[in-house]
Amino acid sequence: MADMVILDDRDELTDATFEIGCDYTVELLAGQVDPGERWLPSWRMHRAEQVENATFETLISGSDREYSAGRRFLIDYPAGDQKRLLGLRNDLGLPPLAEFTAIPHERQFRGWWWPCPECRWPMRVRAGRVNCCFPHHRASYILLDSGKGTPRLQPMDGARRAGLAQAVEGAVCVDESIWRYIVVPGVVEVRLYDRIVGLQGVTASLYPGKDLYDIQAEPADTPAGQPPKWDFTIDLKDHSSARTLADKIITNPVAARYVVLPNYRKSQLKELGRLLPSITMMTEDRVYNRIKQTLARHRDAQ
Repeated sequence: MADMVILDDRDELTDATFEIGCDYTVELLAGQVDPGERWLPSWRMHRAEQVENATFETLISGSDREYSAGRRFLIDYPAGDQKRLLGLRNDLGLPPLAEFTAIPHERQFRGWWWPCPECRWPMRVRAGRVNCCFPHHRASYILLDSGKGTPRLQPMDGARRAGLAQAVEGAVCVDESIWRYIVVPGVVEVRLYDRIVGLQGVTASLYPGKDLYDIQAEPADTPAGQPPKWDFTIDLKDHSSARTLADKIITNPVAARYVVLPNYRKSQLKELGRLLPSITMMTEDRVYNRIKQTLARHRDAQ
């Protein structure tokens, strides 16, 4: 904490501070009386909690298929042309899942906006720079604008090449709380799920039982009505603090056999192993390789 920069040159919270603050949202906003109401900044007020809860209530009210498809829809399409998003949602047979509103002013420039290459939510535009507010997405760019035509982005600090600028007119995006608590962790969940289903001989479910687990994988040749010879139940966790994550798991134990961290949280494994010695924890790459190895042994046994 001593090395953190809390406020930037505009006296606004830095992205690193935002990331840590998000770990404590539920605790601070739990109950009818908000203990942080007098000092928490506007982005952490009740509305964010209410928006997130309302979205989950909508998802849970549907069938298992609608829950999985609906949650993935929000992760895959957190922003875009309003008419196109409506068409995609209707094609999936989904009801309205969350409110989509106009692109925020601070995330547009001269009628254009840019989706983060990782999470596809509008990036922030400030002082000639464009970046995703989630630092682990490594999306930071210099804004190149001649005043004529469409402005362009030049990658910084090893960032991936940015997508083309999108027109602000007709574009919408989900609320910031939906982005932070559903889209950001969901990017890793969906990425891992897609890798697993790409393995020949494996069948997998995303958010089975309305999020009993994030992912469940087993042999594709399992006979109907019989238990699989092996399975992986995975709960992906993404917290800035290993201590905070451990406290939450102790308070609310997970049903999954494996707790998986994004690759960018690899440094937390040692501390989590000390805090939660009875729980199997690994990174997304490690659990993917473990499934591949298990699948190979299963084939050899046949």
